[in-house]
Amino acid sequence: MGGAYNVLIARQPIFDAKLRICGYELLFRSQQDQHQALFDDPDGATRDVIINNFMAIWDTGSKNRVFLPAYINLGRQFILSHQIPDLPRDQVVLEVLENAGFDQLLFDALVLLKKDGYTLALDDFVYTPAKKPFVQLADIIKLDVLALGVEEVARQIELLKPFGKRILAEKVETADELEQCKALGCHLFQGYFLSRPTLTKGKRIPASASVLLRTLDAISKGAGSAEVEQIIRMDPGLTYKLLRLINSAQFAFVREITSVRETVNLLGRIAMKKWLTMLLTVCNEQCISEQIVLALTRARMCELLAEQKGEDTADAFILGILSSLEMLYGVSISQILQDLPLDDRLSKGMKGVGALGELLLITRAYEREQWNMVERLAKAPYDPGAAYMESVGWAGKMAAGLI
Repeated sequence: MGGAYNVLIARQPIFDAKLRICGYELLFRSQQDQHQALFDDPDGATRDVIINNFMAIWDTGSKNRVFLPAYINLGRQFILSHQIPDLPRDQVVLEVLENAGFDQLLFDALVLLKKDGYTLALDDFVYTPAKKPFVQLADIIKLDVLALGVEEVARQIELLKPFGKRILAEKVETADELEQCKALGCHLFQGYFLSRPTLTKGKRIPASASVLLRTLDAISKGAGSAEVEQIIRMDPGLTYKLLRLINSAQFAFVREITSVRETVNLLGRIAMKKWLTMLLTVCNEQCISEQIVLALTRARMCELLAEQKGEDTADAFILGILSSLEMLYGVSISQILQDLPLDDRLSKGMKGVGALGELLLITRAYEREQWNMVERLAKAPYDPGAAYMESVGWAGKMAAGLI
């Protein structure tokens, strides 16, 4: 692998019970570690990459520029080496991995970190009486729902209750598991439940999204700006969002644009399709902000990977958004494809077939930290790490202007 693959970095949001984001775990894999996300590279290369890119992947792009805590995994040797960089104490959580070896040597090193002002979390934790001093020292206990099962999570919570620690349920895969963990008294939640919505049979996309899909179809069939304007104006909310977008800092026109027709003429057909597709992410008022960020990140990463490979970037962006509609609306992809006639290239791309499909497969694998698949699919000239890093920052800024 080339230099771009020395470290692959992703982030996964951490939520409170009201599904407000309260942090991100930084997940990465180095050449030295093919299967796990460890902040533990003996030669310091991984540490340098993490620190150098810390702000880029950490920044949520929020309007108030509030930086949420970043959860960073630490292995035993790195903890014992006492070489942890001087990170902002109120904006990081140091996670002690489950295989760190809970002995006196590790405990003494963690005491020093605690005295130094760091917040400590115990990752993939299973309580035993011998680990009691570590529980007393830690601030957050992470329980692996996928590995333990809900029943064992409930038992662990009962054992941990006397200590009064915050319990983080990780690897929460479905909405049902999320609700079960809430009922058990977990305080924080992490996992893929956002991208695995509960699908309702017969459910259709909202009316505002239908107008957008009709507009996209009309543009694809060569409709004039007057016809496009007429369709968009059927939804006053969509008209407002489009004008808000065209007058945002993203475009920086010297004067305010006040009509849909002028917007169509200024953007042109290709750009108009891209930005209308992006507005699909905000049509569902029930959708939480992180789902919008995830959809925009996916679309932008597909676009950047296409650029690296020399593929059509506009179609790549659109594919990234369309592949997110199931998550955004809780409507099956098959139903969405019925509502939105796609050309053959996009249809195949939605199924992971063809050049566009390859972009989507790489992006989805990266989202889920399936590093071996990323490595297998993303051969040169792809640089998925760089594409992801840029996409995260871009998506955060765009979402702040849309939500």
